[in-house]
Amino acid sequence: MGVLSVHVTALTGRRLEMLGDLNVRSLAIELADEAVAVARAEGVALTEERARSILEWMGTLSPGATTSMLQDRQAGRPLEHEALLGPVVILGVKRGIPTPTTRTILALLHALPLVAEPVSCLSKISL
Repeated sequence: MGVLSVHVTALTGRRLEMLGDLNVRSLAIELADEAVAVARAEGVALTEERARSILEWMGTLSPGATTSMLQDRQAGRPLEHEALLGPVVILGVKRGIPTPTTRTILALLHALPLVAEPVSCLSKISL
């Protein structure tokens, strides 16, 4: 469930300590809920409870722990947000499931300065 935190760490430039912020935690829960809804529509046996238990576990990790996406951003490397969030958006459109939080995070990540020009799934679907 990489959608829970890696994207938010890359956007904020903060390590996992940011999960202690109630607003950020709420955002992570919204991302998880959208991913779960899309996964379930695709036949994946994933529950909101399981996603939230993963988020709770992540909250027990060292506040100084980092994510690979944050490390990539700090090093100026391309990010893997399209591969992780793109399917949630595309399959959400296919199944008629709204994914507003995922779309917003994906758009913000696309707006970050990158070394290589990203290819966006958002250009392939009508918003």
